[in-house]
Amino acid sequence: HFMGETGFPFGSLVGEPGLLISLVNSNFQRAWEFFEAGVDRDVEKLLTMQHELFEIIRELFKAAESRELIDGAYDKVFVRFYDPGFPLRLLPPYESNSEQTFERYASALRERFPQWLPGG
Repeated sequence: HFMGETGFPFGSLVGEPGLLISLVNSNFQRAWEFFEAGVDRDVEKLLTMQHELFEIIRELFKAAESRELIDGAYDKVFVRFYDPGFPLRLLPPYESNSEQTFERYASALRERFPQWLPGG
């Protein structure tokens, strides 16, 4: 089975895990650590990282001013950490995140969760 980041800790405890990443795209090394904690069934590490990810999601939605956007709008924010020139724009009828949203989110990660940034 493949689980997203928030369900992965629990799913990895009941069977062979697969991690479908989106939020953890901001730091691939840390994503591997999260996945390996699931493979090893390291409950303490899984739950610690899961708590961080719940807080990161809150920061993301706070930065986006709680707008309901399609997943791709957020995926573009995550990719922007690796490619500063990557466009946030989506084609109509979809709404994009703004540069200000990205900057607010990046600032929150730098301040609260630098370990989830590239090279963090």
